[in-house]
Amino acid sequence: IELNSNYTDSGAKAKYGSKDISSNIETDMGNFSSNKVGSYTITYTIKKKKILEWKNDNSYNTVR
Repeated sequence: IELNSNYTDSGAKAKYGSKDISSNIETDMGNFSSNKVGSYTITYTIKKKKILEWKNDNSYNTVR
């Protein structure tokens, strides 16, 4: 990353089995600044959330 340039994080992808749960990712840029030379850590965390899978008979499975 060039000093004083704009930076847009490209994000991350996540799956739970075959299900894409990328929309549940939270990004923590910490103290990132493209205006200061240094090393920075970007942390990606999956938000905990119940996922309900509805069946035709209106019952459901809860995936935790």
